[in-house]
Amino acid sequence: MFPTDDTGDTHLTAYMYVRMHAHTHTRIQNSLAHAVVKPPKSCHITPILRSLHWLKITERIEYKLL
Repeated sequence: MFPTDDTGDTHLTAYMYVRMHAHTHTRIQNSLAHAVVKPPKSCHITPILRSLHWLKITERIEYKLL
């Protein structure tokens, strides 16, 4: 699925790949949270994600790898 790095560590390579695309995933997640909750545009996204019990993309990546 993912190429391995010099040490043959597929998990590390997958982690680096996802980290490169985390910004895109974060924008999608934020858009979905706004669509679900329908807050004012000026509202911060972090409290909305917490109220939905959603982790931020980078936090979810770290959680899944641990």
